[in-house]
Amino acid sequence: MSANVRILPSGHEFVVEANESLLQAALRSGLALEFSCTTGTCGECAGRVKEGRVRQIRFHDYVIREADKRRGTVLLCCCSADEDVTIEAREASGPGDIPVQNVRARLYGQETSDKGVAIVHLRVMRGKMLRFLAGQHARLKLPGARPMDVSIASCPCDGVNLEFHFDAHDGGDLSARALAGFTKTDRFDIEGPRGDFTLDEASDRPLVFIASDTAIAPVKSIIEHAINLELAQPIQLRWHTMRPDGHYLHNYFRSLTDALDEFSYVPIAGGVSAESFADMSDASAMDVYAAGRDAFVSAARDLLLARGLPRERLFVDALNCRRPSALKED
Repeated sequence: MSANVRILPSGHEFVVEANESLLQAALRSGLALEFSCTTGTCGECAGRVKEGRVRQIRFHDYVIREADKRRGTVLLCCCSADEDVTIEAREASGPGDIPVQNVRARLYGQETSDKGVAIVHLRVMRGKMLRFLAGQHARLKLPGARPMDVSIASCPCDGVNLEFHFDAHDGGDLSARALAGFTKTDRFDIEGPRGDFTLDEASDRPLVFIASDTAIAPVKSIIEHAINLELAQPIQLRWHTMRPDGHYLHNYFRSLTDALDEFSYVPIAGGVSAESFADMSDASAMDVYAAGRDAFVSAARDLLLARGLPRERLFVDALNCRRPSALKED
């Protein structure tokens, strides 16, 4: 049995399945509710039931005061609902609403391609999660390697299993070790999130994402988040690669094209140019998100502004400022 949940004051709605926690259902649906532990220890996910009834599905150590209980306060990570409910809860509206966190993680999986790219999956340890917004990045630390800020490629709906992409051209010890292959004994300290390359969820303009090489990582995160939100507007991905056959997630994005009516994918060999933008004669009605090195982003900006894109509707993530050489050990 499922139930509809409405969150106040945002008015966001989602569906919770039987025995699924309200918090997990909200995250799965793309909502950024406030939380920390997800195990009923911290109390950060407390909300107040305004209409309907909820059902506790697990014990929690956090003690809710009797006065708060009478006002309908519950922990969203420990309750589900069998009927439609309205709940007042804290929700992040932007990067400034999410604090920097420190979590430990271990290697969960890795894939290394012959194109000089490594996709690394890390799992957060000790029952914790990393709370972040789609498109943000985190600082990874590993003993014996210089810290490196790396975009989170996975969806914020899962703060336990995190995905990162490494490029041989990034430079730095961490990228080199990723390409060589991390080990099961490696333990990573993750500090984040950082950055403001995030989706403007209030806009209903068509979305265009432009990325180069492994800068596809934050774009992938935002696209998956937009899909979870079930946005109605068209979404187009234009992925440029500077190396032959460099679209290492080609099959994945093709599968999204097959599954979603409003999603389109354009793989492009080489950088941005007038020729590669020939099918974008008018960008005035779009929201454009561009990610890549400074030169790539600057070239895209010039071409898009010349095609009528309002400057305030261009969102960029220029990666040069996050190279390992710019970072210092804490």
